[in-house]
Amino acid sequence: MPNLNDLPLNNDPIPDVVVEEQPVLTAPVMPPQPGTYVFRLPTAQAIMNCFDVDETADQGQRLRAALREEAALFNETLEEPYSTNISNRVRSIKRGDEIVSVSDMAMLLNAVVSFPENNTNSGYAHALIAAANRRFRADHTLTANCNPMRDIYKAGATARGQKGCGYRYAVDGYTTSDGRVTLAIPRDAHGQVLLRFTCLNPKCDAELRCWGQLRGFRKAE
Repeated sequence: MPNLNDLPLNNDPIPDVVVEEQPVLTAPVMPPQPGTYVFRLPTAQAIMNCFDVDETADQGQRLRAALREEAALFNETLEEPYSTNISNRVRSIKRGDEIVSVSDMAMLLNAVVSFPENNTNSGYAHALIAAANRRFRADHTLTANCNPMRDIYKAGATARGQKGCGYRYAVDGYTTSDGRVTLAIPRDAHGQVLLRFTCLNPKCDAELRCWGQLRGFRKAE
């Protein structure tokens, strides 16, 4: 290899790149196996920069925290980062004989004992920032979706123009009261849930990836 002083380097500028402003690009972190884990929120500065707005047709503006990359949660049980989205989009669930309104962000804030000063998107955001570095326990599960709105990934490349078949997957398969079917994610010979697998629709064969989802937020101790 030649010495640096012997290279015929010119002084032409390298456009568009600012070294001091380069983003931190990390490889995607595959989710762990389903289970209950203890997580820690990131720093206040990381949370401050993780928010985005979702404009919904039925609920108006809602807040989403993209807890990934520098703002990822830390899975203390496995000692590794964990990426997820947490939203204050409201849904109704049945608890006993009651129908109650919940959101993932509200349940998380309750678990880390950080309550909004007012019931607004801004109130939720500041409550989450105030909870920086606090710990909570949650159940981690996996889902997958052969998205009918996107070109599938097949044979190691995107199959242009071939959309997903619409099959949906969860750790345990189920059928809703209106007949919609969600299939069980395949497992390997050791009973481990496959994080990557081929769609079970023989007419599709899309290569799918599992995504992590948190539920059952509660205090760490």
